Amino acid sequence: LLSNASVLFMAMSVPSVAEMKNLLHQSVLNASEENVAIGTGSRHRQQTLSLFHVMYAQAEQREREGFYQMHQSLNTDSISCNHVCDKSQSELKTVSISQLKVNAINKDCKLTVTTITKPFQIVGCNFIVEDASNDVIIVSLYNYFQLHQKLSSLAATLPVGAQLVIKEPYVKKSSSGNIAIRIDNPHSNLVVIDSMQLALNQKLSTCTDAALLKEKGNECVKMKSFEHALQCYSAALKTDQLSSQFTAQLLSNRSLCYLKLHRYQEAIVDARKALDLDSGSMETKIRYRLASALTGVGRYMESWHVLDDVDPVSFSSKSVRCSIDILYARTTRYFNESIDNDIEDMYDYSKIDWRDTANYYDYVKIKYISATKGRGIVATEDVKRGQRILMEKCIAIGVKDAKHRAFAINVEQKRTAKGSQINLVHDLIQIYMNGTAVDRYRISLLHSGRDFSKNKNKENVPTIDMFRYYQLPQGIGEGEVKALSVAQLDEIATKNGFKLCENQEEIGTGLFGVASFFNHDDDSNAAWTIAEKRIHVVLTKDVCKGEEICIQYHEKGVGDWLD
Repeated sequence: LLSNASVLFMAMSVPSVAEMKNLLHQSVLNASEENVAIGTGSRHRQQTLSLFHVMYAQAEQREREGFYQMHQSLNTDSISCNHVCDKSQSELKTVSISQLKVNAINKDCKLTVTTITKPFQIVGCNFIVEDASNDVIIVSLYNYFQLHQKLSSLAATLPVGAQLVIKEPYVKKSSSGNIAIRIDNPHSNLVVIDSMQLALNQKLSTCTDAALLKEKGNECVKMKSFEHALQCYSAALKTDQLSSQFTAQLLSNRSLCYLKLHRYQEAIVDARKALDLDSGSMETKIRYRLASALTGVGRYMESWHVLDDVDPVSFSSKSVRCSIDILYARTTRYFNESIDNDIEDMYDYSKIDWRDTANYYDYVKIKYISATKGRGIVATEDVKRGQRILMEKCIAIGVKDAKHRAFAINVEQKRTAKGSQINLVHDLIQIYMNGTAVDRYRISLLHSGRDFSKNKNKENVPTIDMFRYYQLPQGIGEGEVKALSVAQLDEIATKNGFKLCENQEEIGTGLFGVASFFNHDDDSNAAWTIAEKRIHVVLTKDVCKGEEICIQYHEKGVGDWLD
């Protein structure tokens, strides 16, 4: 196969899809089913790279032709999809590529490699890695990148030279005859060593010059490495003898980093401090960042007043001037009309720190109902019809047909998945990769999670406080929160997702915390609706203490019951 591919690559610049499939098919016919050993040595390396260059050239042509369609019939590998490695790196034995077993999960092992090619994506993302012995293997990575990203964007996220640790690698011989490592749960099975962070740590440990640290922070911002920039500005602020104006610059820049990372409350604090210290030269820029952060936490009136003094013309950047105009129009709309149920706004609101949002739970608790129903919501006292008992923001949300958030998920059985459902699981994956232990723990509490399910002991019931307060329960450490597989996250999204509609047309799927514990009933005693970017549940009948509260299957307007 690899020899033929090398000849083909020299003969034609970009083979057709049919020609590539024929080449792969011929390789399968010529391959011995018993011969599943991993190739090693310089010849194998050259041939693998030659084949990969053919495939990458094909991807470049597809990009030039504007081909970004997502396959609706999703691929399946139940072994990889369900494999989660909760062990730390120190618990795993280091192996080389040549020691890996094919068509098996290499239990209790870890593979440290370096990327040597740029990645390209069809459904999964493919690239080549090498180990310390210079042996190479293809990696097929799923659920890590967003679909429809350009090749340049993929290369920026996972550049050549990136160091990876693959925990318990699953090596698979595909139907086309290729041998590759497949990863479906990158949030638990893949560790990307941040070489930029390692270099930054060295600089931060030795540099005490605030100007140099600020300059390094600015470089990181240009590269959109906001976490790294944040560390630089914070280190600069800790140095001695800073002028008020220089401190204002650092605080303003750090506010921008917080803003880009959706840490709005911290962005507000820094922007206000910068305004107090600024001599006036940066006021417009600081006000814009402050208004953006205030809008992020839904404080539209304050944002509107802050923007009232901002002159967009004072910015040299056309894009910034347009952003200010859009932000001003948006806050004006909210200020005057209180319209804020746009699905994109709900998505942005779901990214705000739970502690910065208003969530309301009253007169209810979670309780084990029965073996058939599992857990549910019951009243803690007699409550009258019309009482609002819950108001809660999304944990995650999937926007229907949002190409920029579409991704490929592999589930137990092949199926056609709705766009919003796929995007919801993608959002959950991102939370697992980038969120906190509290975020991961809350998701695990939902139906089909690992820790709680219908079939578990009825004592395994979470309290409302596990969602009300942003902290882990007493006795549970961050390292004890186990990772869920992509298959389990798909089940959670399927069992607990709320269909979000506009004019009776589906626009997305939302996943909530406590709201997910309501059971459904055609003869319900409560109704739910979406308002103010949150779900609201209101009683439609009087309920007695201890009575289960059930909601209808679809959103229903609750009118004047919402105060």
